[in-house]
Amino acid sequence: MDEPVGTTTWPVYLQHVCHHAGLSLHMGQSAANLSEARHLVMTTLAVAPVLATTETPPGLTIRALEGHPLRQRLRLIYRPDGPIATHITTVIRHLGQAYADHQECSDAFRTWWHTKGCHTMPVQ
Repeated sequence: MDEPVGTTTWPVYLQHVCHHAGLSLHMGQSAANLSEARHLVMTTLAVAPVLATTETPPGLTIRALEGHPLRQRLRLIYRPDGPIATHITTVIRHLGQAYADHQECSDAFRTWWHTKGCHTMPVQ
């Protein structure tokens, strides 16, 4: 299960990645909010993709997909003539550090961070 189609571009991206991997993804259910999705997964009525930084709740398991085929970009948009511009290097470094500090949220994220993530994010 995943978010409803048309909410964001994520469901289209997920279908594309699955198709490219030779998988046919059947999305039998959708949930408009996290509590609804969590309920469906907790009651074993569904499985769902989650962000890598999702903390593993009691009673559930988060597993990385083989080869880490899904990607999500974090974009920081700012005005080059605005007040943040002179601090942008520090802001980016702090964002990278926030990801590094969050690696204990799940085994899947910690493994990804040490094999791939820390090489792509600026860290202090």
